[in-house]
Amino acid sequence: MVSLAQPIRFFCPSCAKKVVVPGEYSGRNTNCPKCGTAVTVPGTATVQAPRPKRVVVKSSMWKPVLIAVSMLMVVGIAVTGTILIMRGGGEDTKMADGGAGGEAGGEAGGEAGGEAGENASLEEGPEPGSGAMPNEQTIAKSVGMVICGFNVTSGGSVKERISIWMPIDKAEFAKLDEKSQKRCDLEDGQIWLPVSGSTGSCFVITEDGYVITNMHVVEDVHKSKTNTALLDEYVKRTVVTSASRAIWVALDGVVHPAKIIHVSTQYDCAVIKVEGLNGLPTWKLSKASELKRDVEVATLGFPAASRGADTDEEKAILRAKSANAKSIRDFFLDEDFKYVTKSGSVSVVKTQPGRGVVIDHTATVNSGNSGGPLVRTEDGVVAGINTWTSNVGANTFLSIKIDSVKKEIDQFVPNAEWVE
Repeated sequence: MVSLAQPIRFFCPSCAKKVVVPGEYSGRNTNCPKCGTAVTVPGTATVQAPRPKRVVVKSSMWKPVLIAVSMLMVVGIAVTGTILIMRGGGEDTKMADGGAGGEAGGEAGGEAGGEAGENASLEEGPEPGSGAMPNEQTIAKSVGMVICGFNVTSGGSVKERISIWMPIDKAEFAKLDEKSQKRCDLEDGQIWLPVSGSTGSCFVITEDGYVITNMHVVEDVHKSKTNTALLDEYVKRTVVTSASRAIWVALDGVVHPAKIIHVSTQYDCAVIKVEGLNGLPTWKLSKASELKRDVEVATLGFPAASRGADTDEEKAILRAKSANAKSIRDFFLDEDFKYVTKSGSVSVVKTQPGRGVVIDHTATVNSGNSGGPLVRTEDGVVAGINTWTSNVGANTFLSIKIDSVKKEIDQFVPNAEWVE
């Protein structure tokens, strides 16, 4: 090992010669390398310094506090990391399906979901328009099926019907188009022409049951208030004592009576009030003047293609229920009142003559979904009312931009909530 001490130079007292010794000999006795005489090397003897003592911090009242703070920091880091991972994974996730809109759809084909939904517990989840798409149960309580049918009085009791049957003679039958003739039924030599109700979709905008739908969904019911000729003739030809058109709204599988509040004369829009409800989840409406291309949207509603009896077993069940129907719900299968959702994106927003401001998008709109909401999936805000399916371009669907009917909605529903 090489010494790092400086060499010591001094003169030997015996031979008077210059002597050089290693620095570690300072203050020690040694022999002169020149003459061999015992000499004492000048300087102070080197003493090895003691090792520094380890400083030990004694326990104090702060120790538990420091431990608790450390544990909270570790937990906080772990939670933050989890949130960042979840956010990163969600960016590429889109809504699975989304359904909505379309022409008011022909004859109904299934039963309302019954009271099961009424007693089901509602999971915690964001309200419509709270910054994200709500959960399924919240949507089920705020997107409804509109049912247009009949109240028929016979034998002193009122019966709800989705369709009525008008007796006609052979001359009247001959004047019908081929499609109408195929719908007729022959029984004991009597020809019966069905006068069918229809279904559509709607969405809730106030807690006390104001909903928005299309004008064409409720048009027949609305016109019957002033034009009763058809139903008057039906009463004359049958044993019933009275007949009138009626409207119901099914929310989460439960059917409620409703009434028409307003039907627009300019746009395909109408306001309905569902009776006897309060505390419903509601949708916020977009008042933004601009809706950019490629914004992701979803249609919500009850397309006729997703309802009805398809198998022989389903048809048998429906026939049995209809024959013994006690209410409008008995004309539907239980599965018919599950909403459908379809996803897509905005293609273009433009003004069309006779239609107003229209959103052209790729989220599916089918017959029976008319009046359902077109929702921005990013924040759960309604951008439009689903209305048309294009007969020209494939995968092209049209919805009325909701802010274009803001004036009419505000006139009849003053407490609707509008956001950007």
